[in-house]
Amino acid sequence: MNAMTSLGRELEYSDVLLVPQESDLSSRTDADTRINIGDFDFHLPVVPANMKTVIDLEVAKTLDNAGYFYVMHRFDDIVKTCRYINHNNFRCKSISVGVNQCTYDALDIILNKGYLVDIFTVDVAHGHHSKAENMVRFIKSKFPKSTVIAGNVGTYEGFKFLEDAGADIVKVGIGSGVICTTRYKTGFGTPMFSTIQKIARKSNKARIMADGGCKHFGDIAKALVAGADMVMAGSFFASCIDSPAKLVNGVKQYYGSTSYAQKHNILNFVEGKEVELDLAPVYKTRLHEVKCALQSSISYAGGHDLSCLKNVEYITL
Repeated sequence: MNAMTSLGRELEYSDVLLVPQESDLSSRTDADTRINIGDFDFHLPVVPANMKTVIDLEVAKTLDNAGYFYVMHRFDDIVKTCRYINHNNFRCKSISVGVNQCTYDALDIILNKGYLVDIFTVDVAHGHHSKAENMVRFIKSKFPKSTVIAGNVGTYEGFKFLEDAGADIVKVGIGSGVICTTRYKTGFGTPMFSTIQKIARKSNKARIMADGGCKHFGDIAKALVAGADMVMAGSFFASCIDSPAKLVNGVKQYYGSTSYAQKHNILNFVEGKEVELDLAPVYKTRLHEVKCALQSSISYAGGHDLSCLKNVEYITL
């Protein structure tokens, strides 16, 4: 039997350029980059990746105080994380969880202690899986007022699978991250621009979070043009001076959730690597840079806010 093939060329962000349109903005600084998630408004549709080298509780508090969206990673005790977030009066309480029994046990404790969680992210490498589905359904039943993000998936079928389970936002992206080696270790992966585009063309209730593949600020705009509602990025922020990534010989050590550096066990199969990143400015400055780039994108798109990016044409290279 021949392998199934996909018709047409599949596109990464680097394969497209966006076509400028007439603008009437008085200044690019007038462009509105705000986004609403659940009961919260945030300054940007961009969230730092929920990895140990990208975010910790100190960074999360800084982002929360400044009105930026954050997702705390799941690699510490999530009960202690919830206690810290609740006791320190975070405006938005946003955590990540896994899908195994220890997570169910922890969520029961969180529920019994009355800790509030506004946004849950069910964070697994392969989200088109019964364990992810079951966790989404569990959270929706026990924390009905919370927003649930779940992923990752690389197909519309995977997206619909998590949407049907109750996910409000689905993370899209398999094998595209800077430190991800899934496509090389397993042969599986989906090009980001085309994958987002194919999902966005369907009639969806859940929103799309593009996760991985952004190497330049302009890739954020490309993800939104493809149909994403928001973008998760890691390397932009792991490189910041005040990120949790270790600074060694003047460079930041960036690794992902499935790398050996994270798992610390050579017997575990790893699908990530560790890379060195040149130092970037502090988080606050980096977020300002991202906002300025996105405002400029809105100007080139001929609009006033993020909605205009849904109508931008593109050319393939």
